[in-house]
Amino acid sequence: ADWTAQLIDFGLARVKKDTLQMTGGMGTVSYMAPELFGDEPADIFPADTYAFGMLVYEIIFLRAPFFDFGGRDLDLARQIQRGLRPTL
Repeated sequence: ADWTAQLIDFGLARVKKDTLQMTGGMGTVSYMAPELFGDEPADIFPADTYAFGMLVYEIIFLRAPFFDFGGRDLDLARQIQRGLRPTL
């Protein structure tokens, strides 16, 4: 049996103009890097690193990042952009 872990993005990332940039505004808000909420294209590698960090958080703490945030996704996105991070 092959026990290799694989992560996929379900087709949300796109290559734009022959560069590796993420498409902003798509995805699960609690796993999205802060720079994805801005107007400028974001580099795929730092954004993926942030998302991987959120995945590791969920694995370690057995709960989704920002599980205790009671607001809407738009409110959470604004707070993440302002520096909000999951509580440890």
